[in-house]
Amino acid sequence: MNKVKLTQEGKTEWQILSRPPMDRGFDFAGKELRKYIRQMSRAALRFVDKEEGNPVIILSLRKNLSSDDQALVPPSSQGYDGYAIAVKPGDDAHPSRIVIASDNGRGVIYGVYDLLERLGCRWFYPAQDPYDPEVVPQKDVLILETGTWAIASPMEHRICNGAECFFDMDTDKALKQLDWAMKNRYNGMGWQSESKSSLESQYLRLRDSGLLHELDKRDMFLHGPAHSFDHFLKAEDYMETHPEWFGLREGKRVPQNFAGAQFCWSNTEARRQFVKNAENFIKDAKHIHIFCTIPFDGGIACACDQCRKAGASNLLMTLTGELTSMMEKVRPDAHLETTGGYGPTTDPPTDSSFHPKLRVIWAHWGRYHAYGYDDPRYDRKDNLALWRKACKGGITITQYYTDNFAEPWILPPFIPAMIGDRKYFLETKMDSVYMLMWSKGYWWNHSLNGYLAGRCFYDVSLDPYQVLKDYALHYYGQDAGPLIGAWYEEWARNPDLAYRVKDDTEDTHRAMLLLERKKYIDPAVKASRQDPVYSYRVAKVERLHTLAEKLGEMYRQRDAIRMLRKEGRFDDAGEMLEKAKIFTDEIMTYFYFLADLDQGLMDRNEVSWIIKIKVKDWIEEEAKKIQERNQVVP
Repeated sequence: MNKVKLTQEGKTEWQILSRPPMDRGFDFAGKELRKYIRQMSRAALRFVDKEEGNPVIILSLRKNLSSDDQALVPPSSQGYDGYAIAVKPGDDAHPSRIVIASDNGRGVIYGVYDLLERLGCRWFYPAQDPYDPEVVPQKDVLILETGTWAIASPMEHRICNGAECFFDMDTDKALKQLDWAMKNRYNGMGWQSESKSSLESQYLRLRDSGLLHELDKRDMFLHGPAHSFDHFLKAEDYMETHPEWFGLREGKRVPQNFAGAQFCWSNTEARRQFVKNAENFIKDAKHIHIFCTIPFDGGIACACDQCRKAGASNLLMTLTGELTSMMEKVRPDAHLETTGGYGPTTDPPTDSSFHPKLRVIWAHWGRYHAYGYDDPRYDRKDNLALWRKACKGGITITQYYTDNFAEPWILPPFIPAMIGDRKYFLETKMDSVYMLMWSKGYWWNHSLNGYLAGRCFYDVSLDPYQVLKDYALHYYGQDAGPLIGAWYEEWARNPDLAYRVKDDTEDTHRAMLLLERKKYIDPAVKASRQDPVYSYRVAKVERLHTLAEKLGEMYRQRDAIRMLRKEGRFDDAGEMLEKAKIFTDEIMTYFYFLADLDQGLMDRNEVSWIIKIKVKDWIEEEAKKIQERNQVVP
């Protein structure tokens, strides 16, 4: 196969020509290409305004191509944010040529990243760990194989809600997550507002920190502010004068907070004020392409007679239909989206008369990821189908592949779910996916799933298992990579293991963990020992595997204590419980150790809360039952 040489010994004759040079995405695409070529080879590509007879890389909207280049690139692939590439070798009359033709600014950036990946670059994780650099190989000679290809996504919206765009933002880290998301073919960033400051001030912070500018450079959009109903009808503004606007809970009108309720959606005046306040915000929030506003998290619906009679989902569709009508006037360039399948609106609406342009973001929090949406065993398939049928304006599916709060603390690659979900999306023509990354401290732990999903929901021809193997080889090296890749694949093909490690490990799972240490973990540690970067990366996996082993042993001790208690051997159970107290303290210490490494393995806030409950509370329960001489076990 013919090849073209881009660089040799730190030098290059290649130039970059952009058409048009100033459109969103094109300037950034050229600079990214130049930046990474230089990092790899020390050679600096030169930007030009017109061709000068040198080898050239053309970055262009397809409509702006010359007739010769139009004939050179393949036809567009059907879908969104697509690009087509032609790599043509030179001859005696013409220099070598690379053409990246795109549908928009995002497409040309994706095309540039495609070329860089073919040269060996990878962006598996946000660049938040200074000791864990991006995968950018050092090569004196950069060579590309010739050929043509075209790629586009069937999914119009691919939204990444990075953990640092949740609540109290760390904008420096959020910028790194935004950069990573674009490299992995997301085209929008999600924003989850916090409660303690106004939406207007938070939006200004997005602007002043440079996040909105960085979105612009990449031709990306903003989605949000998500759980925000409490911002548009604040208790401090209206509770005293209009208590009837607020939700009824246990006979009292209460504000919109965790101990309160959603506001009274059946109250016409309350809805009118809510829409007016939302209009005041969204008309100036120009970077929001999908105005996703949904009820505050964890709140129950108003319990007044009118709300009960109408039904929460029907009323929410009425309210957000009014919002959609407002959006058509003040922000016709943006979509309106609200929640479905989640919180107070789990059940689908029975009234089909709501606004035809209204979008719904559907979420199944706490989903078991062994099954895809296409699987008959998936337990909310009917709910999803009904919501999909009801939503004429489109539906966004919230994916929890990257959520360690509802999902296991050690995330496997959720590839079985990804494959089934993707099949379901294609069959039902779903147009939007939303990747929720939470909690903040797990960013490395869960980013692999974000990488796999971003790549495989953009390019649906990709086999996630092959992408996983590519990840292992490039990230952990030629020696340790196949071992770690095999470890990840075992967890991917048996996702139940991760859930059992968190909740209820049995002997078969402990035996599997022991075998995996012998076959994969210890040999990978040894194989990577001579390379500090590979060794550092393998150590992250080894630490998570160690945590799995510790949790497995904890459940073995718990089950043994319960068996002793069941047999009436309360003194023996009590003696073993004292040892288990010491062991669970050691586990908690290890959790804190992982969090304090600041490597994205564990979230410290969760260690002192959810994790502590899971690891320690059973000790107190067993102590009480032993004291009571209780022989009943689960």
